[in-house]
Amino acid sequence: MDMQSLSHQLLNITKEKHAMLEKVYQLTCQQSEAIQEKQFEVFLSLSREKQELIDKLNELNLLFQQQYDVAKKCPNGVRFPQILSKHIDLKEMQNIIADINVITEKVKLRELKNKEDYKKLLLDMTISVTQSMANRQDKIARYKKMNDYKKKWKEKNSN
Repeated sequence: MDMQSLSHQLLNITKEKHAMLEKVYQLTCQQSEAIQEKQFEVFLSLSREKQELIDKLNELNLLFQQQYDVAKKCPNGVRFPQILSKHIDLKEMQNIIADINVITEKVKLRELKNKEDYKKLLLDMTISVTQSMANRQDKIARYKKMNDYKKKWKEKNSN
């Protein structure tokens, strides 16, 4: 395989990875909205969709590494980056990789915020359920007391 086609393949893989990372970021933002709106089913659906993209990204990373390893085994002892620098794809690939790094950082930051918000939401729900259970138990205890008072009142008035 010649260097031109190899560098073009690496560029295409990089473009595809960029597009997928953009989708991952969009899904992460949608997860934020789902958390804010307490839409757990939507959040879980987005998580599954995002995991599928992450799996595909991992496959792309592996493919890129395989292609890069092939390219590094250049004839004549010339290093691959030197050869690649002669091809037009390098500058575009560098720009895309820089953008990929920016998007990756944005996803990480959003993920951290989502994690905090999700934990807070779960804690709030746990407190709410606990209070609700305590409230219910209190109502049951009051009902039993009322029932006991009714029985005592009936017994007192029947005599």
